[in-house]
Amino acid sequence: MNLKKLLAAVTVILITATAAAEKPNVVIFYVDDYDFDDVAEGYDLAHYPSKPLATGGEFQIVVSPNIDELARSSLIFDYFHITSPVCTPSRYSLLTGQYASTAYNLDNNFEPGQTVHLITWNTIIKGGQYNMAKMFKSAGYATGVFGKLHCEEGLEKLREVQRKYQDEKELSPEAWAEISSEHKKLTDHIEELYSWDIADRIYPDNAGSNYRPKQLKVFNVDWVTEGALNFIEENKNEPFFLYFPVNLPHSGPGNRGGAAHRLSDHSRRATSAGMLDKAPGVLPDVSILHEQIKNAGGNIETSDGLTLIDAMVGLLTQKLRETNNFDNTVFVFLSDHQAFAKNTPHAGPRVPCMIRWPDKIKKQRRSGALCANIDLLPTLAEIAGAEIPEDVKVNGKSFMPLLMGDRKFKGHESILIEINYARALVKGDYKYIEYFAPDALCDLIAAKATYKDINGPYKGFKQDYDNETRICWYKSRYGADKYFKNY
Repeated sequence: MNLKKLLAAVTVILITATAAAEKPNVVIFYVDDYDFDDVAEGYDLAHYPSKPLATGGEFQIVVSPNIDELARSSLIFDYFHITSPVCTPSRYSLLTGQYASTAYNLDNNFEPGQTVHLITWNTIIKGGQYNMAKMFKSAGYATGVFGKLHCEEGLEKLREVQRKYQDEKELSPEAWAEISSEHKKLTDHIEELYSWDIADRIYPDNAGSNYRPKQLKVFNVDWVTEGALNFIEENKNEPFFLYFPVNLPHSGPGNRGGAAHRLSDHSRRATSAGMLDKAPGVLPDVSILHEQIKNAGGNIETSDGLTLIDAMVGLLTQKLRETNNFDNTVFVFLSDHQAFAKNTPHAGPRVPCMIRWPDKIKKQRRSGALCANIDLLPTLAEIAGAEIPEDVKVNGKSFMPLLMGDRKFKGHESILIEINYARALVKGDYKYIEYFAPDALCDLIAAKATYKDINGPYKGFKQDYDNETRICWYKSRYGADKYFKNY
């Protein structure tokens, strides 16, 4: 090779290496049922919808030093929405940038009087469909997911295997081996279908689901956190995308305990892939969390789950610092919906959202722009330098101008909320709600049936449909939610 060709080759290598180094890493920490009153710093709770605000109750003390630090250095969104506020469609829209009603598998055989798709735990990302992992992979990123999925094809097979043993008091070695084998098949399947380099330590849905054997009814925070930390370490020298959807706190509003159970030796060893011989031990002993809460005057029984989430944020932050990736990482901390009024178009869709990016965001900033989970895919595509194919329809809108400091950016003119048979249009400070229930369900409403009275195909709906047929505009910002009966 002559000198000119050698110099050209070296130049290409240097340019490629520099381009890779300049690409920001991305971490999405997707929290499950996380409410505004679960946040200790960043939001004035008098101005955001929550159960204490609605009922006149007291806000509890939340001990979360790592999330507090995150809030002090992030872009905080005051008006961020989840377009379908329940687990499965929330994840669908996050990962595809599309409204949940675009899912390929929805039932088009409408009942009499039904004019919209039913949106519940039924929206599935089709194998091969354009999604966030595929987008990042096209831009040269390593991609990894650890935690709760809930919206992919093929999850039922692992459920079926675990369901076989749900009534067993003790699981045999053969049962453990079958569960482990099926988990491996699932992770291989998810990697192949959705373009993940690593899909590991996966839960197909909520860890406490009834079909699971008693021994496995826990989301192993130690195990999934170790997986996420290992992924960062293994990809520290190349751009990476880490999707970390945790099944926490996933409990009723204000009842955010459970850390003692989750950090027991059994819970640290029980996984969706079987029982570990030894606990990973990456998270601190629960006594350390309890001491923090006790010293702050908090309630251990109702808040230690929030301090556990904080410890997970702290470990990820520490690993980013140790690998010299802290400044060049976009860290998204976002709730999949509120526990308060979830599965309704009311307060549930509006959620806490913080984005830290030290290279671009030097101190805390706030924005009242109307943004949503469907916006993350186009925004992160712009950050990663990925081109979304022309044949892919994305409903979201990039909020890159906000990250770059444009305070005039207003986000969407309006967004759509889709949940059950309800639809809502959020525009400016107001929300318009309309219900499109089938005639049979409308008859139950007219008869003033409550949840306990509703059987048959409508048994699964949690809210009381009495007085839910109204069509209305109402003001949705600044805590006005508390004035409405349904909250």
